[in-house]
Amino acid sequence: MELIEVDEKHLQVNDYQPDNANEYNAFWQDLTNKHKGKTIDFCFHNCKAPVEFMALINASVLEVCTETRLIPANIIPENKETTLITKDNFRVFSELHDKMNPGIYWTSERIESDLKRWHIIVYDCSYILVSMWSDVAEIFVLEVEDVHKGRVLLSAAATYAFELSKESILFMIDNDKPVQLEAARLIGFTECGEYVAYRGVI
Repeated sequence: MELIEVDEKHLQVNDYQPDNANEYNAFWQDLTNKHKGKTIDFCFHNCKAPVEFMALINASVLEVCTETRLIPANIIPENKETTLITKDNFRVFSELHDKMNPGIYWTSERIESDLKRWHIIVYDCSYILVSMWSDVAEIFVLEVEDVHKGRVLLSAAATYAFELSKESILFMIDNDKPVQLEAARLIGFTECGEYVAYRGVI
């Protein structure tokens, strides 16, 4: 289990699975003593979520995803001209991002403050936001209306990541977004796991 303090008002707990209810209660009491009033996300990767405990603390499902990954040997390129977002044209992205994802932690302001950590591509009013700060690139947001646009954006992002010698690309796809999953499959992503997150308030 890993406890991550994302910022002063938000905590993230990964793969918390204690053996019994007493451990749950002690853990929650400790959080209450130290972090009362903060938002908390419980994230479960390829393991069973403690549904009863989530209900007890009034945490609700935030997202349910399929984990997919792409390695360089498997990419099937879809070459189309796209727009790379830089400081000079950042507004093109920020207007789309702020409108489509108003509640996201990674606001356009946060992204712009350290733009070198990101790779952003726009294609015909759709966009992709990819983190580039580790050996594995991760797709944080893909906003598309159809499979074709998804293929174009995913291909462009993957090609760039592999040019930078990234080992692979991780894409956690919400289960209610079949267009994204189909687009990912078509350029070589494979399904390799499941993920569910709950959100509550301490």
